[in-house]
Amino acid sequence: MKTKHYLKVLIPLSLIMVIFRAIEIMFAIEPNTGFYVLGSIIPIIFNIFAFIGIIFFMSVVFLTPKETKTVRIRVSTFTKTDNAIFFVAAILILTISMRDVLFKFFQDSSDFHYTTTMSIFQDIDIYIMILAFLSSLFLITLVTNPKKAYKSPIILLLSLSFPFYYVLKLFKVFTDVDSLLSKAYSSFTILYMSFLVLALINFSKFLVGSLSKRFVLGFGWCAFFLVMLRLTDFVLMLFPNNPYNISMDGISFVSDLVNCLLMLLITAKLTKKVKSTKKSTESVIDENESNEPESEPEIIV
Repeated sequence: MKTKHYLKVLIPLSLIMVIFRAIEIMFAIEPNTGFYVLGSIIPIIFNIFAFIGIIFFMSVVFLTPKETKTVRIRVSTFTKTDNAIFFVAAILILTISMRDVLFKFFQDSSDFHYTTTMSIFQDIDIYIMILAFLSSLFLITLVTNPKKAYKSPIILLLSLSFPFYYVLKLFKVFTDVDSLLSKAYSSFTILYMSFLVLALINFSKFLVGSLSKRFVLGFGWCAFFLVMLRLTDFVLMLFPNNPYNISMDGISFVSDLVNCLLMLLITAKLTKKVKSTKKSTESVIDENESNEPESEPEIIV
């Protein structure tokens, strides 16, 4: 099965997931506790559907031929829309991380978190903010000058800050008591964040020339598929009086949604074929000595 066919199935399956999730929340989840209603078969059917979807998208790793050469050229050009998504993603992750830290600085002094220098370095939000800054720098550099970014060891090293940013966010979810009290909601947050971490790690490997395109596709599609599930929760939370008692950080979720959309954008580029008119695809990016102008790749959909 060709990778472009997976991408065509992703959106319809995600929409079915959204509808199915809405039915589950309305009829099979207890609003007061967040746990499933005893005796309801809806969660079982829903979880089976979600599991089948994950298996389907991960099958791209095993059912598509292993690439014989890197295809970084496919993510070497970006449109204005692409630029907007990258910049929004960078601004959101930096804003949210700064918000969490500044909230502790300006909250009631009777419960002030940072009483000593050591207490600052013991707070996980400080490290999340640092990684958010580095991740934002990486995203902006990549989208503004991708060809030079591929040649810079520093920028390629910065690419690792993005997955580690989500590793720390995952740790916060695992240690958040309020989140753990609502398993029916938090379990899917953990899932989509985990797949996003794996997608970003493999994208970092891809940028340095590793043959990891299939893993970027599989993990990236699973992250988008599952974040659409939480999109249903977010929309229902906005209903007047929050009738389903859904608790989530809306701004933080929007940031996650944009980052999953960013991964969808990258996977869409990776499923397109490119043809270079003068040079091989890798010579366009990796040639360091030639000063001749390089022809732009022709995208064939």
